[in-house]
Amino acid sequence: QYERNELTAAESALRQARELGEFMADGTMIRRALFRLAPLCQLTGDADAAQVLWQQALATDDTVEEPLIELEQVRSWLMLAAVADEREALAKASHWANRYRQGQDSTNPYITAFAHTLVAWVDLLAGQPAQALTRLAPLLDAARAAGHVQQLIQMLAIQALAHAAAGDSAAAHTRLHQLLRLTAPEGYIRVYLDMGEPMYDLLDGLRISSTDAALVDYKAQLLAAFAALSGQPSSAAIPPNETPSPTIVNRKSQIVNLVEPLSEREVEILQLVADGLSNSQLAEEIIVTLGTVKKHLNNIYGKLGVASRTQAIARGRELGLLND
Repeated sequence: QYERNELTAAESALRQARELGEFMADGTMIRRALFRLAPLCQLTGDADAAQVLWQQALATDDTVEEPLIELEQVRSWLMLAAVADEREALAKASHWANRYRQGQDSTNPYITAFAHTLVAWVDLLAGQPAQALTRLAPLLDAARAAGHVQQLIQMLAIQALAHAAAGDSAAAHTRLHQLLRLTAPEGYIRVYLDMGEPMYDLLDGLRISSTDAALVDYKAQLLAAFAALSGQPSSAAIPPNETPSPTIVNRKSQIVNLVEPLSEREVEILQLVADGLSNSQLAEEIIVTLGTVKKHLNNIYGKLGVASRTQAIARGRELGLLND
């Protein structure tokens, strides 16, 4: 659900997993739910809640789970650096990568591959695509051989962007084609969104044969998802000469005009905006920082495809999200 950009459904499932873990006193389930919930909170602009979840997840003596939790946190930093250009997040990830390079690999091959993939992502964001490509080269074949498809998907995404950053557009497009064919059957979206604007640019410049209708549709859906994040009309993301299916939205959403539905929290905030509350009043009402309020509003504007409070209220009423 997360990879399909169904964030509300993903959050609900993770909270249920956490509750079940607490009911059964299953520490592993609790921790895994926590370190998946944390980046979801960051995506919706609730950095304070995300920090609390990370602290809870990391407060463990489990020697098996602890390295995985740390790597998930690094991945979360890199996502923030790629999507939101957060310099502090990249600095944290770079500091971790420097420490990792000086240490020893884990005896667990999955964790080792995960760690090296993240180091390659750090190299890419630090402007060193050649180093990223060198590090990724031996990992790809190993991931294929081991059947670690999720890792392979992440590696291909980084590799495609690294080739593009190195000026090899042909290799970048080849890798992107491979990635699209791997993720299209499951409708993955987040792996692309989480790589930031360079992935949008790479997708936008990719030419796909008009005979491959399914891949043309998939590319259009991905570009529409990027457009929703930036608050641009989704039609702007559809390249000329490529005709997607009429509906390029999250088909599981009851609001078919949205690529991604608003979360319950976002609907609550939208209602408070319609009630006339200012940003500072919103912060007091829902007990968050002013910066968190602004992030929530930006997310709401992006999902609704609007650029102001007035437009958001009008769009919310049009979709039946608001009480009069």
